[in-house]
Amino acid sequence: MKTKSPIYRQLIGAVAILASFSSTAHADDLLKNGDFASMSAGAPTGWKAYENKQELALDTEEITGDSKQSLRVDIVADGGKSLGQIVQKVPVIPGNKYVFTVDMKSTTAGQAIGQIKLIVGSSEIKRMNTSKSGPDWTPVKLEFDSGEANMVWVVLRYNQRADNINQKVWFANASLKPAEMAPAP
Repeated sequence: MKTKSPIYRQLIGAVAILASFSSTAHADDLLKNGDFASMSAGAPTGWKAYENKQELALDTEEITGDSKQSLRVDIVADGGKSLGQIVQKVPVIPGNKYVFTVDMKSTTAGQAIGQIKLIVGSSEIKRMNTSKSGPDWTPVKLEFDSGEANMVWVVLRYNQRADNINQKVWFANASLKPAEMAPAP
């Protein structure tokens, strides 16, 4: 029996490692902390709350499905007519299809919405909205093509006008995956 050279075995080992890495990396969710398991600097770790006047907290009581916690937004101040936003910027491959999913709930219907902003360089080229929240946990899904975009902003938005004070919004199980890796509906 002829044995393979050490270089041949190293090459085969390296190829096997790269193949397993690329297949698992591709299957992974592109969002960091989409389960909202940790907070830092007043926002979920990996996310940024822009010009936020509201209280953000992890909630282990209001959960859905297999989640262990949700992100709760307590509307405590008049934030004006602009929607509040919690954002995660994610690099994407132009011309690919993606699926954004998130579970939402609010004390009154229509308080929250999910949004994808397509970005090329530093310019927004398109924005797409999910359906709005209801008083019960609702899973929402948004399928999209990245087009020319090399970056997307995954945005969790909520009403924060004066008449929304004392309202609450919850988000759970946020996910962004390439379309072929997304779970079937």
